[in-house]
Amino acid sequence: MRNIALLLISILLLFSQSLQAVVPAFAGKLPVGSFDAKLSASTIVPDEIQTTGEDLITDFTLHKGQISGVIRDQYGLAKSELQLILIKDGVIVSRTTSDAGGTYLFNGIAKGDYTLVLYHIYRCIWRRIRHQENSLSIANFRVMRYDIYQDGTAKTANWEIAPGRIFRERPIPVAGPYAAPQPPPYEPEEYIPSMPSSFISPLEYEITPLPFNGNTAGYSNLRRHLNHGIIPPQQSIRLEELYNYFDYYYPKASGEEPYSITTEVAPAPWNQKRDLLMIGVKTRDSLPKASRAANLVFLVDVSGSMATEHKLPMVKEALWQFVGQLRPGDRLAIVAYNADQAWLLGAANGDDLQSAYQAIELLEPGATATQHHDISLAFDIAREQFIFKGQNRIIHCSDGDFSFGMTSIELENLVVEQADYGISFHPLGFGMGQYRDPNLRNLAQNGQGSYAYIDNLQEAQRTLHNLVYQGSDLLLEDLQMSLRFPDGIVKAYRYLGFTNDSSTSDMDTQLSFPGIKLESGRSYTFFFELVPGASKEQIPGIPEVNIFKPEASSIRIRAIYRQPGSMIRKSSSRIFTCKSKALENSSERFRFAAAVLGFGLKLQGDPDSSAITWQMLENMATNSLGEDHSGERAEFIRLLGKVKELQEQ
Repeated sequence: MRNIALLLISILLLFSQSLQAVVPAFAGKLPVGSFDAKLSASTIVPDEIQTTGEDLITDFTLHKGQISGVIRDQYGLAKSELQLILIKDGVIVSRTTSDAGGTYLFNGIAKGDYTLVLYHIYRCIWRRIRHQENSLSIANFRVMRYDIYQDGTAKTANWEIAPGRIFRERPIPVAGPYAAPQPPPYEPEEYIPSMPSSFISPLEYEITPLPFNGNTAGYSNLRRHLNHGIIPPQQSIRLEELYNYFDYYYPKASGEEPYSITTEVAPAPWNQKRDLLMIGVKTRDSLPKASRAANLVFLVDVSGSMATEHKLPMVKEALWQFVGQLRPGDRLAIVAYNADQAWLLGAANGDDLQSAYQAIELLEPGATATQHHDISLAFDIAREQFIFKGQNRIIHCSDGDFSFGMTSIELENLVVEQADYGISFHPLGFGMGQYRDPNLRNLAQNGQGSYAYIDNLQEAQRTLHNLVYQGSDLLLEDLQMSLRFPDGIVKAYRYLGFTNDSSTSDMDTQLSFPGIKLESGRSYTFFFELVPGASKEQIPGIPEVNIFKPEASSIRIRAIYRQPGSMIRKSSSRIFTCKSKALENSSERFRFAAAVLGFGLKLQGDPDSSAITWQMLENMATNSLGEDHSGERAEFIRLLGKVKELQEQ
């Protein structure tokens, strides 16, 4: 027994020693302090911090590290024009000032221990930072309260240190000086992991659903990361949201058909032993007489986290430009919210837009109202303005880090209830830092709407226009579409996209997927990777095809749907060729879409993407540029070059 006790004591001693070695590695655990400044001179340094002079950093190319953070007041609003100095070994090595977004940035910082001092007119605060080479160290500050003198005439800011982190796992992949266009993440961003899909045998499941996804947030979020010199995290990559971002100019539907279907098969550029099946669905354009009026309620987050440049200011600019597109029969309302407070700023129609413009000007971060309601106010307004057989949408603008003053279950139930009533919910994500992708995605799914990520003003204009005016004609309801592989065509297949459905039993698979509303002016693309039936390749867990039929080269696409306003479900099916053609004989749309797909597979870290090179993708995209009226394809080629540079550093 005595030996066991001695052994336990030894283990505890070893653990405590290792813990002591680990704790100093975190900036938040290093010493902090404060000092009451009697003067506002920028040269004041507390007595506890001795300085002997200045040796300011001027060559930012020597080291790529940064120390940065956000300074906010007690309401979460940005604090600008506050001075900070960085001290190392008693020498001031850098000075900076917080910008309009409350962000400060020190560039070219070498590895070492530093003292960071923040000055305010009445008070200063400092913290020790243990900075790693070529990393981004983050230290945030916040005013927690104000001290008011008894006579009520003076108040002194009481600064406290907000949580800070050192991101050692994210070295800054840039060369030369780095100027951050946006503040670093005040909190980490969140995404739902998108795992690579696995192969399925058509001998077991010959029918697979086509999961319609009109979201394109994954592409604009990826673009934001690359434009800021950062390789996007793997879990943020969603293949279907990348290749669905582009228009492939599919043939239009003929006559009164609600949609056209285009299929094409060619070898995968990075694995000639496998084929890629591309399926394109294009709905017909809006008919002038069927164009539906829009009832739009913009629900805008005005909490403190929306104060930075690419959040609420961009929302206001996007709304200002969008309001001018309203038609005479359209209705619009703007509701602001902060936590559980919500209030109507203004309502307008297409004939009188003045109140809408006035409401946009009232959008300010951290705003409050004397009379307010809970968040259900937006849904009440949408119901009051409800347009029968029209577009009734709530468009939610936030960074995804929102609090509605209710539980997530209560919010989901509210969104589902209103969607059943005919009011869809469309979240739009803005800015970087505190961005919560799962929140937006979940609300869009429950609200029978779509969601998007807005990284610039052009994307905001594109998203709002497509959301309201490309879908003004409702074609079909509860649409479910499935793909059937007859015996002997393929040995295995997998959908190159994301789905969280677990059902895998033939027709039950199709019926288990939620039906969608098919609207005019939409395009959807699906990619499947096929292992041909004659292939000798062994796929783990996939049985061999005993009967291969070379003459069998057709696939069947079946649709189940309802006509708008009808309760009767109908079905239709079409047969398409599944015969592979040489890659050089494939269409420009196929080759460009395959380049976008390969781009996503490589960034996602797909196990079969090792043969994909950035140069291969760049050549494919350049040689298949085709029609590019909006310049989006040329921008994709630029992003390819950007990620290649970042990977080579």
